[in-house]
Order: sequence, then structure tokens, then C-alpha cells
Amino acid sequence: MMRLNTRLLLIILSISTAPLCTVYSQDKIDKETEREILLDLPNYDMFKDREKTKSLYLETYKKHIEQEDTTLAIKALIDLGDLYAHGGNFSYSYDNYWDALELAKASNNQVAIMKVHHGLGWQYLIYKRYDLAEKHFKEALKMIKELVTNTSVDTFRLPTYYFPIGSCYRRMEKYNLAKTYLDSADLFQHPSYGSTFTNIERGMIKINEGEFRNALKLMLPELQLIAEKHPKYNTIFHYAIARSYRGLNMLDSSKFYFESAIHAAHEYTSHIDVLPSIYEDYSSLMLSMGEVYTSYSWLKKAKELNEEMFDSRIGKNAQILEIKDQYRNGELEKAQLIKDKEILALQQEDKVWRLRIIISGIIITSLLLIIFLIYRHFRIKYKTKKGYLHEKREIERRRMQDVIDAKNKEMTASTLQVIQKEEILSELKVQLKKISKELNSPQLNKIASGISVSTSQNWKEFETRFIQVNERFYSELNNKYPDLSLGDQKVCALIKLNFSGKDMSRLLGISIESVHTARYRIRKKLNLGRKDNLEKIIGEIGS
Repeated sequence: MMRLNTRLLLIILSISTAPLCTVYSQDKIDKETEREILLDLPNYDMFKDREKTKSLYLETYKKHIEQEDTTLAIKALIDLGDLYAHGGNFSYSYDNYWDALELAKASNNQVAIMKVHHGLGWQYLIYKRYDLAEKHFKEALKMIKELVTNTSVDTFRLPTYYFPIGSCYRRMEKYNLAKTYLDSADLFQHPSYGSTFTNIERGMIKINEGEFRNALKLMLPELQLIAEKHPKYNTIFHYAIARSYRGLNMLDSSKFYFESAIHAAHEYTSHIDVLPSIYEDYSSLMLSMGEVYTSYSWLKKAKELNEEMFDSRIGKNAQILEIKDQYRNGELEKAQLIKDKEILALQQEDKVWRLRIIISGIIITSLLLIIFLIYRHFRIKYKTKKGYLHEKREIERRRMQDVIDAKNKEMTASTLQVIQKEEILSELKVQLKKISKELNSPQLNKIASGISVSTSQNWKEFETRFIQVNERFYSELNNKYPDLSLGDQKVCALIKLNFSGKDMSRLLGISIESVHTARYRIRKKLNLGRKDNLEKIIGEIGS
């Protein structure tokens, strides 16, 4: 009934408009919480009151199905599988595992798929199908490693997936491989958890190797911790200790732990699959102690329980012994059905689709060709126009520059003529004053005083003409180098016109040394190095 309900759920989920991977409860659960929920241990104590726990899991499953809470529904199915497995009801256990796997696949829940592989590994291990157990355990280990690498899941979860592979190899009598995986489990184990279970597993290896005292050295220190925190594991733990004492011929101690293991199995309904072996070994112990009737009684119980749980004649477990991969077969059937339908649909619509494809191809090709030709036409036109405008602007710029250069040359020549005239007048004035002084001629002195020589007036006339020709020079100079003084700017203007130091001193009315000092000051304010060309930098301003 459970399996039928789950399959119905899958059909509903497959046609639902809501995304399958979305998880809901009272509030929306994020992916990290989903991982934590599925990686955590069951919330209920499933060993003390099994029927109550089963009812709680079933109610939980139904509630979360109604709420469309996929994550918690999967968890309930996995927990139910664990519950049935510990109780020896492997048929129901398998059903719940497969249902959980189908639901996890439908919702793309990788953590749940990993948990199912882990559980199936233990199921196959019970029936000594070690190859399949190893395969499922390793698949689960691979998936938890990916989670640890790609998400916030910590490494302390890894031991849970290394440990069963070690246990599998121990049963396969591959002890070196078993020890390697147990060591890996210890390597990632949280310090507060210790090595209790790996030590017990190592003890079982020692038992198989006949080292009974070493086995007890590994296991006995863990007695108190198992009794206090994990009493449900006393079934297999005390069984291992009983076998060790039996190997050392300490029969009374062996008997005590055999009986304790049997008691734990019934009290917690835990590890029921081990009970037939415990009964057989306990029967053998009773025989060696001379209790023939007791030995026979336990041997009979072992046979009956073994038939009930594992005999292929018992209906509820017949399909388990055959290890039918129900999920895989179901998936293959679904895939084949879908494939057949797709082939039929393709055959019916093949001609129509071919025609549509051909027409669509022709239309698309034609459109692409037209678009390409239009694009190519406009691109060529744009490039041609752009090249023409660029060439026109370049010609205009060169023409303007030629005009400016010509005007600057004319201005330079004119300015130099003015300077030369001023120098001649200045020299004439000096000579006239000298002659008037020698001849004591007031008239000559008056003529000499009337000759006016003004460098400031010459500069103003020069600057006016300079600004007319080089309109942007001073504005660009101030924007780029705001720290230059008015005197520095005058020198820069003359540098732009390629005035020599001597001509600058004549126009500005200062010494050549002062001109050199001004040039040095300008280089410093412009942060120029020795290799930087001052004339080139100033010449590019305002051009």
C-alpha cells in the first residue's frame, strides 16, 4: 500500500506546475537546511517502542506529502527503511528505500539518494552480496565527498561513510583494505566522538585472525560508552566479546556476554539479522559446557529464525533473497515506454517536421543573407563617409595650423624688427646724450630726452597679436599648469614661438641669466626630467 501511494505521489508530482526540487514546510526550507535534515540521525528513538515509532514515521510521511514537503517526506521513508531493517523485516525495508529513491530522483535530492545508497549497502551486506554492498557504499562515499567539497557540510560526516566499507571488507576477509578504511574513518572523526566503533570493528578483525586477547584489548575499554550512549549496539558488541572469550576458553564470561547480546536484541529490537548466528554460537557454547538440552533448544531457535528471515520459501522475504533492483527495473520500463512513444510520434510527424525544417531553413538563410547585405552596405557607406569626414577635418586642421604657423612666423619677425628698432633708438639716445654733454648743447640733450624706448609697451603689442593668433594657448596653459606665474607664462609664449634666450631678454627687458633662471623654474613647475623637451611640450599647447 505504501509503495502504491508513493507511485501515485510521483505521478502527481510529475505533472505539477511547481518545481519538484522546491521544498516546503511551515516556511520554505533552503538547500543547506535540507542537507542538514537528511544528514542528521533520526529524531525518534526507534528502538524502545518500535510500533509507536513506526506510527510516528507513517504520520510524518503522510503529513509532509500533504504539505508538499519533499525533503521531510523522503527522510521519513529512509527512517522507516532503517526501522524495518533493524527489526528484520527486510521486504518492507527495501520497499521504503526504493520509494525514497524514486522520490529523491524526482526532486533531484542528491543527499537523499546518497542516504539510500548507504542503506542499501547494509541490506546487501546482510545477505552477503558483498559486491553490491561495496558498490552502494562507495557510491554513497563518493557523494558525501562531493558534498563536503562543494558545500558547507563538514568533514566530520565522512566517518559514517568510510566505516561501512571497512566493515564490508572485514566480512570479505580483506583485512588490509578494511583497516585502511577504518583508519580513514578515524582520520575525519570528531575528537569528541572517539574511535569506539572503529575499535570494535578492528576487534572483530582480530577475532577472525585468532588474536582473541588483542580483540578484547580493543573492545573492553568501550563497554561503558556503548552501555551509556549506544545500548542498542550491545547486540553485536557483546556478541563479539562473547566470541573472544569463547576463543580463550573462558566459557562463563562468554556465556554472560552471549546472554547480554540476546537480551539487547530483544529489548531494542535491534540487529535482528545477527540473532540466528548468535543463537547457533550460543548453542555450541552450551554443548561444550555439557548442557545438551539447552544447546538443542537454542539451535532449534536459530534454525526457525533463520528460515523465517532468510529462507526463500517464506513469502515476505522471497524477493529479497533474489535481490531484485525494483527501482532500476521500474526506471528502465518507464524509459522504454517514453522511448516507444517518442518513436511513434516521430514516425507520424516526420514528413511534416522535415518540410517545416526545410522551409524554416530557407527563410532563415534568406533573412540572414538580406540582413548581411544591408549591414555590409551601410557599413561600407559609413566607413566611406567616416573616412571622408576624417580626411576633410585633417586637411582643415593642417590648413589652420599652416595659417597659425605663418602668422606666428610673421609675428616673430615683426617683433624682432621692433626689438631691433628699439635697440637702435636706445643706442642713438645714449650717443646723443654723450655728445650733448661734450658740447654742452641743451638742444641735443632735449632731442635725446624726447626719444622714448619702452619694453613694456612692446610686450603689450606682442601679447595682443599673440592672443589673436593663439586663442587657446593661455587657457590650456593655465588648466594644465595652474602654478605658473605671469612672468612664467610670458616666457612660455616666447618658447612656443621658438625665441632664443637673447631675443627673450631683449623683448622682456631682462638679462639672459634671468631668462635661463625662468626656463629652469618652468621645467621644475612642469615636473620635467632632464630628457624631457620643454620646447616640444610647450609647442603642443594650444595647437
